[in-house]
Amino acid sequence: MAKLTQDLQIRRCSPLLEKASLPSNGAPLSDEWKAVPDIWRSSAEKYGDRVALVDPYHDPPSTLTYNQLEQEILDFTEGLRVIGVKPEEKYALFADNSCRWLVADQGIMATGAINVVRGSRSAVEELLHIYNHSESVGLVIDNPEFFNRLAGKFCSNARMRFIVLLWGEKSRLAKNETLGVPVFSYKEIVKLGREYRAALIDSLDARKGYRYEVIGSDDIATLVYTSGTTGNPKGVMLSHKNLLHQIENLGVLGPAKAGDRFLSMLPTWHTYERACEYFIFTRGIEQVYTTVRTLKVLGSVGHPIPLTEFKVVDSETGEILPLGSKGIIKVRGPPVMKGYYKNPLATRQALDEDGWLNTGDIGWIAPHHSVGRSRRCGGVIVFEGRAKDTIVLSSGENIEPLEIEEAALRSPLIQQIVDQRRLGAIIVPNKDEALLAAKEASIVDADAVDLSKDKITSMLYEELRKWTSECSFQIGPILVVDEPFTIESGLLTPTMKIRRDQVVAQYKEEIANLYK
Repeated sequence: MAKLTQDLQIRRCSPLLEKASLPSNGAPLSDEWKAVPDIWRSSAEKYGDRVALVDPYHDPPSTLTYNQLEQEILDFTEGLRVIGVKPEEKYALFADNSCRWLVADQGIMATGAINVVRGSRSAVEELLHIYNHSESVGLVIDNPEFFNRLAGKFCSNARMRFIVLLWGEKSRLAKNETLGVPVFSYKEIVKLGREYRAALIDSLDARKGYRYEVIGSDDIATLVYTSGTTGNPKGVMLSHKNLLHQIENLGVLGPAKAGDRFLSMLPTWHTYERACEYFIFTRGIEQVYTTVRTLKVLGSVGHPIPLTEFKVVDSETGEILPLGSKGIIKVRGPPVMKGYYKNPLATRQALDEDGWLNTGDIGWIAPHHSVGRSRRCGGVIVFEGRAKDTIVLSSGENIEPLEIEEAALRSPLIQQIVDQRRLGAIIVPNKDEALLAAKEASIVDADAVDLSKDKITSMLYEELRKWTSECSFQIGPILVVDEPFTIESGLLTPTMKIRRDQVVAQYKEEIANLYK
């Protein structure tokens, strides 16, 4: 009997999603969500033929109902099992927002494996670090062009059991770069899964060849690597329980009903976007993917979701501060990560013994008022910046640069801005807007085609005075630079955060000249 058990293949399943194929042993199976992919069974039952998602920007454009989306996920899941995906192994999912990203994400999770996610805008070296540090053994990638950009370093420095191409044709992959590594298209994985699922239904003997296990809520679902603003990215371990708590509770923060439309803009691998997408699919909402990637939003992040606690502590003493006082924000609750993958020291530094996560953010919690316009704002969390970005003046005063940067960015003439340690600023101007404003103010002739550096600098000083006059401090000298900060130059993270230290390092000499 022991030998027979050893010969059986382990088939780990999302219990509700694959309820029909799991042996019941005479006991009724629960309809409670235990793993993230379980949501698709519930949503298909409730919303069936409603449109779930629309992806108009890929070739071919896609529209899927809730029933179709569930079947696509089931087929992709089975196809991954056919090509050798195993529970608890890590598989890199490097791709951008699309319907196939969602199917691949859920397909990997539904096998009991762990997906390691990132978008196409990261540097090759960063993606290679994430792949190898996570111990990924297979690569699911967006398109041939993206793979070809990675191929030179990946094929010689990473172990890949297979490659799955979500979009595009395999014939467009760089020749000789995938020798010895099987390559599958998205459609091939779906087809393999559909055929094998049919075979399992028809064959009792095939079903008897497996030892069935269910995915547990505490099992790791995904590794999400940090932006890497201060060194190599760290792998955040998120369990199914972490994600399910957000799916079940985001509804208290915003109404959502069947038939509403949701526009996907943030990178879909980003934890917040991801949780929101999972949530809206449990409410029968139609999601639309877009190519828009930039949106400025200022203000608070709202109230905490249920069972999630926040507190603000003094950065030096750790003492809990009263409502309205600014300090380090800490959070505790079901959504908080299990820790950093293979990094116990960083985990201990971020998570204390009582489960409080040091977010590294500066902010405050709004006090409660019984009357007036702010009576509904009590308990709102307000973030003002990152602790590591704090500027300490010669007087010892601490300044958070985000306040003045957000104020300055309201000017149409300012495209990007970084305050640096001596209260100067590095500014990338919006040259088109600056030229238009100069013509309207008769600073240049109506037929002028550009502006001198001196004129742009003078106009930017005026804009700063206009937009930052009510801030708690003012900007001193400014350095105007022509080239925008980009991911490719290493000055932006994949989540579009400015790498401040790298910007300052790149313009070190020019900054020094400002103070001579």
